[in-house]
Amino acid sequence: MMVEERGYSVTREEPLRAASSTLVAFVVIGFIPLFAVILDSAFPSLLDHPFLWSSVMTGIAFFVVGALKSRFVAQRWWLSGWRPY
Repeated sequence: MMVEERGYSVTREEPLRAASSTLVAFVVIGFIPLFAVILDSAFPSLLDHPFLWSSVMTGIAFFVVGALKSRFVAQRWWLSGWRPY
């Protein structure tokens, strides 16, 4: 009855696994904007405009996260990548 009326799952959820995967995803995606700044401080002559590179890489990372979200929602990957929500 709880499955049919409320939509609860029969299987038990694993909160530690969900929390650790969220943490890893947050750290990986959060490191992307910092990568250009770290690369610029390690090799100063490599990047001319580190803020521009950081902005572009952040946009690409957000698009990829949105496109991966399309695996869980009923939407095309390119449309899900462009939508911020």
